[in-house]
Amino acid sequence: MSNYNIIGLVLKEVKYNFAKPERKTLTISVNDGIEIIGILENQAILEVKRTLYFDQKKESYVDVSYEVILEHNGIITNENLLESLKNRTINLVTAYSKISLLISQITNMSPLGAIVTPPNYDNEKISV
Repeated sequence: MSNYNIIGLVLKEVKYNFAKPERKTLTISVNDGIEIIGILENQAILEVKRTLYFDQKKESYVDVSYEVILEHNGIITNENLLESLKNRTINLVTAYSKISLLISQITNMSPLGAIVTPPNYDNEKISV
């Protein structure tokens, strides 16, 4: 496993819009992203984000992001952090679990009903 530990997890932003609540069918697409915000010696800050779109025009959506503060037992560089993210050796399940729970609570209050998404992310959507 990893030598990274999550030492902070802060909700940064929640945005949502439920256009055309009378619709009978939904097209759901998930867009996950992880961005490296900053690195200072043995700590790093990531933005972990998930956006759900409920139609092709992206008028209906839920967008949730958390700031994740990591600590490492050695010096962190962009390169080794990015490699660890791509290899999934940093356990971000806690962050994505919180995002999934929040999305289900928001959608439960909408005309769409509760939507539960698994706490996962796509390696191809990591940006620096």
